[in-house]
Amino acid sequence: MLQPGEPEERRAVAQLTVALLPALNQVSAVLGGGQGSPPDSWAEALRLGLDGCHRLYPVLRQSLLRAARRRDAAAAATATATTA
Repeated sequence: MLQPGEPEERRAVAQLTVALLPALNQVSAVLGGGQGSPPDSWAEALRLGLDGCHRLYPVLRQSLLRAARRRDAAAAATATATTA
């Protein structure tokens, strides 16, 4: 979820994607590719990716909850207007 900019992507020799199920604290996917990176670099990248997932989760959760509340409020207002 931490997306590098285009200049960083062009300079990168390796890429790593990490997906996390935060409620279970379980990694659901790891996808990596590239060349020339020692195992320690991959381990550090994985740690950074997981840290990013843990930091973004509360922000994304709040955003989704707010959107759901707005949707529910709009649906309730429409239902009230339709029955009136």
